[in-house]
Amino acid sequence: MAGAAGDGRHVWFTVLGPVGIRRGEQQLDAGSPRKRALLAALLIRGGRGTSVAELIHALWGRTRRRTRRLLYGRTCVGWVRSWGRTPACW
Repeated sequence: MAGAAGDGRHVWFTVLGPVGIRRGEQQLDAGSPRKRALLAALLIRGGRGTSVAELIHALWGRTRRRTRRLLYGRTCVGWVRSWGRTPACW
């Protein structure tokens, strides 16, 4: 693994300091502060499954309105899906 960080085939996430994404030596766009917060919320779970409700709480705090929770949930899911499609992303 010693040379893996610079070979361009691996994706690295940084969570100490600003949340970021790197591929090799290239810094990739992690998006808006809210999207970086979502990425951090997913990364700190270490591959464990998480519910949309947990992500909503991590990003927006507690919300009582059902319609708002649904909208926020769709927003989270949309962001995660877009990361896989965006050419500038990993």
